[in-house]
Amino acid sequence: MLTTLLTVLAIKQELPIEQPKQIHSSQIATRQEERKMADGTMKTVSVTYTVNFYDGLSFNPSGDNITRDFQTLNVRPESPGARFRMERVWESDEINDDQLFTAMNKLNGYGALPTFGNEVFVAVQRTRNIAKKNLDKYGIDIDPNKGIQSGGWTTRTYGYFLDSAAVSFNIWEEYDNGKVRVSGSVDSGSFDVGNYWVPKPEPYNERFSPDGQPDKEKQVSMGGITFEPITTGVNYQVNLPQLTGSWGQLPASQTAAGYMGDVTKENGEALIDTMKGMGYSIPKMIDVLKQLAPEGTDMNALNFPDHEEDDPCAYEFDAPPGVMWIPSDPAYQTMMTSVSYNTRRLRFSDLQAMAYGSFGFQAQGMRTLCMNMEKKEPAKGVKYFPYRPNDPIIPMLAKRTNESNFRGPWDQARLWIYTDKATIEDVNKVLSNGVGTSAYLMALADVGWAGGLDEKMLKDPKYI
Repeated sequence: MLTTLLTVLAIKQELPIEQPKQIHSSQIATRQEERKMADGTMKTVSVTYTVNFYDGLSFNPSGDNITRDFQTLNVRPESPGARFRMERVWESDEINDDQLFTAMNKLNGYGALPTFGNEVFVAVQRTRNIAKKNLDKYGIDIDPNKGIQSGGWTTRTYGYFLDSAAVSFNIWEEYDNGKVRVSGSVDSGSFDVGNYWVPKPEPYNERFSPDGQPDKEKQVSMGGITFEPITTGVNYQVNLPQLTGSWGQLPASQTAAGYMGDVTKENGEALIDTMKGMGYSIPKMIDVLKQLAPEGTDMNALNFPDHEEDDPCAYEFDAPPGVMWIPSDPAYQTMMTSVSYNTRRLRFSDLQAMAYGSFGFQAQGMRTLCMNMEKKEPAKGVKYFPYRPNDPIIPMLAKRTNESNFRGPWDQARLWIYTDKATIEDVNKVLSNGVGTSAYLMALADVGWAGGLDEKMLKDPKYI
């Protein structure tokens, strides 16, 4: 019940412990019933029944049943993640009908009339109001870097489990035993009157990927390419470089040479030295990268050139949802992978694999969304270079698209709400088909769930 919940929270968050409060009380009925008197005899007396209602919350101590993700972060001591806060969030005013039916049967058993449902309704409303008002007291501050290992990447996923607000009650009787007034509890119960999301303070999923060896699961999570030049027989894994700075400070454009420098910083000079030892100079790798970087003709996809060399090289490339693609021309939009992209090939030159860094090579398009609604759409001749975002909200918005069974203009609206602070009017000026009010509000809620709505937006009637 509520005492248990608040005790646990007080231990974890050093909050004051609050006891369940009586929120409503009402007399049920007075009936003539037999009771034992002070002298030991049985006698029919007037017995008054009263119900006392309390605000209560049920609590799942383990919190293992995670039903909604919040953020997934890839961190290491040299590349820490930003601290963030997870709030409790009210979900719905759903009443558990079976529990309420049981509760009403108990009350009826002590003489409650059908009109007593009004008293129950008062308790329901007061409990909901108290719960909604107090949820924000118990947010949890998360440090995703706590206890992480060196020498590799730690992937941590945080999430919520669904819990219930409840009305609890005690039924009291009172009568005169011929000497004193006797009172005491004769029955009790509770019933759920709403649901809310509770953040789990520790990551519910965590794994460590040590440096120096290919790791497919890490590649799926972070993006990159694993390739095996036939001349070495050894697998190499190249990670996507990570962007730095806040959303408004990201580079508007990139060159092949600049991207090669970022790949080198991310993966270390040793990998580049290995390629040089195999006869592939940096200038030559940059030339190949210029040729093989993907292009697009609209905001829905980037297309990879179909290319093969005589020397075979097996490879596998992954671009998870949220990978950001920086254009070669600053007048054009930054793009984002919206649906998991994977490709593998049995023939590929080791030069191209290294030069291309983390790209796949095929004509099939990779599904994307635009991140700058006011800029030009991708066009022939504009090259794109992939990066891991340092903003954890971007992948969560992309994940929403990736996991959806129904995709449409609301996916683009969701991203623009975050990157461009777009209103429904802004979105519909750019998208030919536009979005309806309900679709926009659902997209807005998704951004809020990912932590992407600031206080100014929440108070602005243009959005809500």
